[in-house]
Amino acid sequence: MKLKIVYDNEARPGFERGWGFSCLVELEEEMILFDTGWDGNVLLSNLKKFGVGPEDIGVVVISHAHWDHLGGLPHIMRRDMEVYVPRSFSKHLKEELASKVDLHEVTGPQEIRKEIWSTGEVGEEFKEQSLILGTRRGLVVLVGCSHPGVKNILSVASKFG
Repeated sequence: MKLKIVYDNEARPGFERGWGFSCLVELEEEMILFDTGWDGNVLLSNLKKFGVGPEDIGVVVISHAHWDHLGGLPHIMRRDMEVYVPRSFSKHLKEELASKVDLHEVTGPQEIRKEIWSTGEVGEEFKEQSLILGTRRGLVVLVGCSHPGVKNILSVASKFG
């Protein structure tokens, strides 16, 4: 498993930066993208620099419904792409996505792939999901903005692995 920061407010030399976040999880058999940043053109450019095209991504997990985490999604969507979003997304946005991707609404913790889980919606006022990766060295937790608080997210994540 390899993690690559595709989109962030800071960027390594040769990559573009932008407001938001996106992390590519490279597995042996497929790639999972956690969040998509704000600008789809920046997302595509940085993916290309990693040698990755939208067709290589099988799963997208969106942490929460802020544009700096889901704005790039329209630039990579395919009908056969699995997209996991918190159930608290607006009805209109979920309907729009469901017409273009294989949409999965997440409420509670759930397995997405072997040794890869969503925390489910965490938080009261503003709900957000995080991605938990089981590795040989322990758990890795990918977070969006951590609106519910890191302590609350890690409390849920600690129940895995």
